[in-house]
Amino acid sequence: MNDLNLLYASINPKFIKRTSKLFKQLVTFNPAEVYARINIEKFKRRQKLDIKELFPNTTTGYCACGCGMKLLGRQSRWASRKCSDFPRHVQLILCGDSQLIKKIMMCYLPYECCKCHCKNYIISTAKSKVDGIQVDHVIAVKNGGGGCWLGNYQFICHTCHAKKTVIDNQIRSMQSAMPVSIAFD
Repeated sequence: MNDLNLLYASINPKFIKRTSKLFKQLVTFNPAEVYARINIEKFKRRQKLDIKELFPNTTTGYCACGCGMKLLGRQSRWASRKCSDFPRHVQLILCGDSQLIKKIMMCYLPYECCKCHCKNYIISTAKSKVDGIQVDHVIAVKNGGGGCWLGNYQFICHTCHAKKTVIDNQIRSMQSAMPVSIAFD
């Protein structure tokens, strides 16, 4: 077991026993090499990314996921279904698929607000009851947190999220109000 698996198991003991191999691979994945190849629009919540850009087929005749398996028969990009699942999930995370991100986060984080630690927070509306624990960007999209990896997400309750949004808006307005200095030779 690698160091990251031990770290996540210490945060959430369910991580080792109940987490699929694919989700463990995604949680421990370092996307630096992928980020070096693509252009992320960090002020956009949703990204439009081509899987061929994320995982280019660099070696003709071999799987694009990097597993080293040779492509057989009609295979043109992936050696197996498992080989295509990982890149597809990386693409969905970078594109901001909140449902997938939430499922993965639940494998390694406690399902509670990261600020006040409340659990089972429910918002009652006129029509129904809604889960009040939300997936939130640690660095807000409006402050450059779009197209991020799993480390920029957190669980937060509706009340704490509203307070954090006020602070994020203040940060954004301070950044836009800063004077721009121009150096002359």
